[in-house]
Amino acid sequence: EVLLWNLWTFLALFLSFHSVYEIGYYENDFKAALREDRPQVNPAVRAFGDYPIARMGWFWGAALGCLAFVPGLFSSAASTAPDSWLVGLLRTSGEGADSPRALVFLLSIAVWTAVLLATRGIFRIHNRLPVSWRTSSFALLQGAKLTAFAAFFQLTVLGAALIVAQVMRHLSNYVVYRQS
Repeated sequence: EVLLWNLWTFLALFLSFHSVYEIGYYENDFKAALREDRPQVNPAVRAFGDYPIARMGWFWGAALGCLAFVPGLFSSAASTAPDSWLVGLLRTSGEGADSPRALVFLLSIAVWTAVLLATRGIFRIHNRLPVSWRTSSFALLQGAKLTAFAAFFQLTVLGAALIVAQVMRHLSNYVVYRQS
C-alpha cells in the first residue's frame, strides 16, 4: 500500500510540477526571446503562439497536485503518507500518526502550492533578466526542478549530491549555449 501511495504521489506531483514549469518555457520562447539579440527559437514553435498555456498549465498543475494526496484521505495517514519532513513535523508536534487525514491533505496541498508558486516566480524572474544574468537563475530553476519532490519524499545525502551534480551538468550546457 505504501509503495502504491508513493508511486501515485510522485507521478501526480511530477506531472503537476511540469504543467506549471512549462509555462516558463513557453514564456521564454514567446516573450523573453523578443528581448534577445540572437534568439534561438525553432520556427515551428510559432504555431503555438496563442495557446492558453498559463490557464491550462495552472489548471492541470492544481488538479494533479490535489489528486496526488487524495489516497491519503481514504487510508491511514501514518501508514500511507510518504516519509517526509512534513509528516515528521506533524509527528514531533504530537499529531503525526493521529493527525486528521484532512489536515495532512490540506497541509500537503499548501506546501505543494508554495513549491509551484516559488518555482513559477523564479522562472518569471529568469525570463525578465538580461541574457548575461540568466546563468544564476538557471541554476536555481534546475535546483527547483530536481528538489521539488523533497517536500514529500526523503532526500538522502547521496540523493542531494546527485542533484548538485545534475544541476552542474545542466548549468555547464546552459553556459555553453548562452556563450555560443
